[in-house]
Amino acid sequence: MFVAMIAASVIAKVFGVFDTILAVDSTHICSAIYLLFIFFTARCGYFLWNHKKHNPRTIDNVVDWGYVWANIFSGLGLIGTVIGLIAVMKSGFENIDVENQQTVKTAISNIGVGTGIALYTTLVGLICNILLKIQYGLLEKHYANVDETIATAPASKSVTDLLAEASAALLTEASAAHFDVKPATTTTTTKKKKKKKKKKKKKPLRAGEVVE
Repeated sequence: MFVAMIAASVIAKVFGVFDTILAVDSTHICSAIYLLFIFFTARCGYFLWNHKKHNPRTIDNVVDWGYVWANIFSGLGLIGTVIGLIAVMKSGFENIDVENQQTVKTAISNIGVGTGIALYTTLVGLICNILLKIQYGLLEKHYANVDETIATAPASKSVTDLLAEASAALLTEASAAHFDVKPATTTTTTKKKKKKKKKKKKKPLRAGEVVE
């Protein structure tokens, strides 16, 4: 968008649009509006280009100020309109003599200057207002999409989480191996004990029997 603004400015300069506006606008309100517009366009491009370095709260603040300055451009255009109308009323119809053609020509010239100030400042203010709101609207939409992708994306695991999972897996494997071996050893030991008990059992002696 910033590149498109620069290209449009170059085209306007080539076709003499800037020269015409500067020649008519004696208040220099159009120049002030355009310079502020270039500054906030560059600012929007900077935050759009370096979107990974800024948090959403900063971007919301930048977007809000962009909308505020867009409305200020319209206000400056209306101020220029009022100044132009005052110039028309003051210098256009003051000291006019209908019978004197020179005074009539001067009055018409002054009316043209005042009307040009009123119309050009309003036009420049409205155009810069619309274009700046479009740019900061795109910036806001871009960061809204980035926040949505971050919110829906799975959270990346840290090194400590991976180590904890690995240690937990090792513990579970060790405990499973321990409990698988232990029952076998216990059964063999119990069998040996039963055999020993069977060997130790002797028949009770009866009366008259001799122990061998």
